[in-house]
Amino acid sequence: MRSALSAVAVAASVGILCAQVPERALQQIRPESIRAHMQFLADDLLEGRGTATRGHQLAANYVAAQFIALGMDPAFGQSFFQPVSLRHAEAIGTESSLIFSRGRQQLRLAYGADFVTPGDIHRESVSITGQVVFVGAGIAAPELGRDDYADIDVRGKIVAMLPEPIAKLSPSHGAYFESFERRIEAAVERGAVGVLVLQTDSSLPWENALQFANRGITGITGALGKPQHPSKPIAGAGLGFEATRRLFEMGSLDLESILSRHREGRTQSVVLPVTASMRIRSRHTTLISPNVGAVIRGADPVLKDEYVVYTAHLDHLGRGRPVNGDDIYNGALDNASGVAAMLAIARAFVSLPERPRRSILFLATTGEELGMLGSTYFTAQPSVPLANIAAVVNIDGATLMQYPLYRVTARGGENSTLGRTAESAARRLKLEITQATALPIGSDHAPFLLRGIPVLWVSGAADTGRQDIDGKRSQAEWMAQIYHSPKDDLNQSLDFKSAAGLAQLDFLIGYEVAQNNERPRWTPGDFFGEKFGGSKVK
Repeated sequence: MRSALSAVAVAASVGILCAQVPERALQQIRPESIRAHMQFLADDLLEGRGTATRGHQLAANYVAAQFIALGMDPAFGQSFFQPVSLRHAEAIGTESSLIFSRGRQQLRLAYGADFVTPGDIHRESVSITGQVVFVGAGIAAPELGRDDYADIDVRGKIVAMLPEPIAKLSPSHGAYFESFERRIEAAVERGAVGVLVLQTDSSLPWENALQFANRGITGITGALGKPQHPSKPIAGAGLGFEATRRLFEMGSLDLESILSRHREGRTQSVVLPVTASMRIRSRHTTLISPNVGAVIRGADPVLKDEYVVYTAHLDHLGRGRPVNGDDIYNGALDNASGVAAMLAIARAFVSLPERPRRSILFLATTGEELGMLGSTYFTAQPSVPLANIAAVVNIDGATLMQYPLYRVTARGGENSTLGRTAESAARRLKLEITQATALPIGSDHAPFLLRGIPVLWVSGAADTGRQDIDGKRSQAEWMAQIYHSPKDDLNQSLDFKSAAGLAQLDFLIGYEVAQNNERPRWTPGDFFGEKFGGSKVK
């Protein structure tokens, strides 16, 4: 009963706080201001804001100037910039090779046609030879009764895995254990020296894998110049569908039978009578690219040392493969819109008649598109103690494409009391809301979540509330035709009023967290709260 009454009290206090937000502060978040910021950040002049490029630095200078104009304090001592040291690796295809052998039988694969690799971030030259072991999806979750490495020894071997999701895992468990980084860590922890990612669907365009690999791989470097992300060295390559089929054929395994059992949840790891010899030659480049951060100091003598953090990634893909003669990947929606929304939210906080009780930290990150590098670096080298961060509100894509804002999805709402906060804020703005589990991959909330900090990533839902607009179809078409392409610029249809509405919602969420006596709490029994939250929630 006490727990129930406490929950009701928290919900009531949150609702009261939301109602107290001055309308004047909300009105600082205007469609015109978001459009203006996006107009600059997504301009061809910035050449797609690729990490560690001149265009990204121009964008970083712009954001810092906006923070200064608002009278905010620098987040990193006397500076608004946190330089992140990076190492970029690109494979030298003409000097990289992959050969399968079984007795006297040998299969030499062609780089680009049969296999690809982004390079090796740790070593300029690496050569490995080992027996191939098929490990299904490479999931290691014995606590859930799923371990693709059970009863099989992969020490000194090269594991071959499927990149497919696993049935029967909860959203939280799936999001964590199915993440590619976790799969690689599981292989490394068990002594594997290499990994082959198998393409098992002939309909998937191989050009996408080739384009991704040709971009190379980038990792954070530490004080000794050694890459810290990915965390451990392992040689890796991706096989095309035909190469995958031929590997299984050489190993006397039927690919279709293997896949059928896998999809039924009956994957069995198998040691193939095949040896793989992999050689990867990489070209390394040292880079530096900044996070940009600013702080609004809290007013409460006790709570001012705690922080609500807003994150939005400033980088995009830079220049790439031309599409209809255009090679600039402007990243208007992804994620000039999120940075524009964050700047509008900062203006709203500055306009409050009284400073918020907790401090507010705004972080425009670098290297998100390369694997959340900026946010990972910040959580490893934070400007404030991680224990003092009450919550993170991530903004990745702040505007909808072709329809008004009606319903939002609160990723992370199911994991903590931030879900109730989001519901209260949505009521204030007369928006429908759906709660969901926070995904630990895909955006800048992830490194914070994996450090035990409650996070929320709110986005517009496909539900439009109208019969004449198919939001699901609109979003699917955008993902298929515009996402990560040069078409994501200001020439597309963008509803800036919807962007402002979503930014207002994020502002209200952060305001409520800043004003509430209680910090957000993990939902009892939540996977992320129990695994990373430091202690079992009560």
